[in-house]
Amino acid sequence: MQVIEFRDVHKAFNGVKVLDGVSFSVRRGEKLAIVGPSGTGKSVLLKHIVGLLRPDEGEVEIASVRIGYLFQSGALIQWLTLAENVALPLEETTDLSDEEISLRVDAALSAVGLKDAAGKYPREVSGGMQKRAGLARSIVRDGKDGAIGCRSNSRYTIGISISIGGIIQGTLIISAIERF
Repeated sequence: MQVIEFRDVHKAFNGVKVLDGVSFSVRRGEKLAIVGPSGTGKSVLLKHIVGLLRPDEGEVEIASVRIGYLFQSGALIQWLTLAENVALPLEETTDLSDEEISLRVDAALSAVGLKDAAGKYPREVSGGMQKRAGLARSIVRDGKDGAIGCRSNSRYTIGISISIGGIIQGTLIISAIERF
């Protein structure tokens, strides 16, 4: 089943083409990495996927599934602990018990290597840890401890340098900045 399909998608800002005839599809369970230098349209493409932008021309079809996404900064609420930040979408949008929320938060924080930092505030942890907390918040609704690896090498940083990533029922989308 296709969960994402772009057909001849065009997007421009103030006359500058950012997406020029982009076409691709992603099936359920596939992994998609969007890699390129800064300013080449990775975030614009991802904003189309999550519905924050609409194409000037072409079509974007997304299956009827829930999409989680992660902002570049982590977008954490500074007066909440990392665990409270991760729990927030569950508290605001579900009827889960406090016990179930706690189990899911623990699993999500463990999946990104932050279980021991659960009680810390964003200002008390590094920028990379803040981004991982944002990633935990984006996966917590799945109720899985997810096998999301944060691997890096000298050319690409994947996981930590996610611009906006999403998990669409087992389909992982990652955007990484290519380093030269």
